[in-house]
Amino acid sequence: MPHVGAPCSCRGALPHQNEHKNSAFLGETAARKSEGLRLRWDNIDFANSQVTIDGPTKNAKCRYIPLTDFAIGYLRSLTRVVGCPLVFLKHDRTPWVGPRETCYKARTAAGLEWVGFHDPRHFRITQWVKHGVDLRTVKELAGHSDISTTMRYAHFAPKHASKLVREVERAELRELEEGLSEQQCSDFVPTSQSKG
Repeated sequence: MPHVGAPCSCRGALPHQNEHKNSAFLGETAARKSEGLRLRWDNIDFANSQVTIDGPTKNAKCRYIPLTDFAIGYLRSLTRVVGCPLVFLKHDRTPWVGPRETCYKARTAAGLEWVGFHDPRHFRITQWVKHGVDLRTVKELAGHSDISTTMRYAHFAPKHASKLVREVERAELRELEEGLSEQQCSDFVPTSQSKG
């Protein structure tokens, strides 16, 4: 699996990516390179902070991805070319075909030599899993045709599970500290001590 950076390092590369602005979009939405290159302005719903990723994807399905505030701000900062439906264009206002070269130049300028072309997508999927988005939802957001692909990211989830258990424990302690009455406590008498 590709390297996964921290949000500060991945977003820190963006100012250097003058002509390869779609890297920011890939890193915030987990879209595929081809999906970023095809993105049209009418795919972006600013009012509802959502983007529509339509076909052809690998499994020919349309999907909807919520946009972060960072993504909204970044997309709003882009210049819209009159008469062209595409969001991401080259400096000469022609569509991108395969912008790998500018991506690699950008990573050098940002001091992130370890960044690969597909890392922005993997970064976002990893962040979703690490912060508790369930794997089936991640599957839909990422456009995976099979859950087994999403399961490759499952090893990022254990820490989150531990965090949730601790949060439940803290909530239970708060309830006790708030002073459950003796009658309320009696509801929790073990079955072996209750009248049958």
